[in-house]
Amino acid sequence: MSRSDLQAKLDEIRAARTEVLQYLQDLPDADTDLETPLRTWRNLGIVLLRFGDHMREHGNQIAGIRQTLGHGPTDVQRKLGEAEAAWGELLGVVTGLTDADLDAIPEAGGWSIRETLDHILAAEIHYLEAIKTAYQQRS
Repeated sequence: MSRSDLQAKLDEIRAARTEVLQYLQDLPDADTDLETPLRTWRNLGIVLLRFGDHMREHGNQIAGIRQTLGHGPTDVQRKLGEAEAAWGELLGVVTGLTDADLDAIPEAGGWSIRETLDHILAAEIHYLEAIKTAYQQRS
């Protein structure tokens, strides 16, 4: 599988997950018992649990395959993987927030969630600029 094939497959998975998230992110707890047509995942609560477990299960499977093949991640790949896991955690903690939630200031003071996200974006742009500069200076 070429790098472009891999990216295309990951993009397809992301699109499917995004659609699932759109349905589930505002699911009231009371609706987790809604039945599905699937025998093994008979209600939305089970689907919700499997949604995360399935990705972890096969992520571990792929890691094992890489290890067996002697193609374990490099130090850079491992660190990038940890960064992507942190991104996933961030997505998890912002799921279902409203505009009011984004702009609320904590009672103890500090940044709102929106201000925190703005800070994260500014840092990501700063990292990108540093990386591009390092590559340009290398040549």
